Amino acid sequence: MLADAFGARAEFGLYMHDTTVRLGEAPRGEKIHLTLANRDYFRVLGARIARGRVWGEEEDLVMTPSPVAVVSDRFARRFLRDSAAAVGSRILLAGRTYTVVGVADAGFTGVD
Repeated sequence: MLADAFGARAEFGLYMHDTTVRLGEAPRGEKIHLTLANRDYFRVLGARIARGRVWGEEEDLVMTPSPVAVVSDRFARRFLRDSAAAVGSRILLAGRTYTVVGVADAGFTGVD
């Protein structure tokens, strides 16, 4: 479990890659994959953020009033037109609106 890898914190942001959830409004929303992670996820894995940034400490809470996400390059190209335009975009995910603050490097696919 990622929480164990990063310590006993119950604080997570989102990295859009591996767990299935619904993007948009049900039933029309498309199923996507995401990874729940804390803000150290990319640093620990040695991953680079190609655009934008990783979420900050104040954004690293489960029920933050302004949730944010880092998306994969593939997600950005598929759903947000391209990675250059993705930062600042808003996405509806499982009934909550997230602001995209970063896009991972095109070569980064998370952990299996």
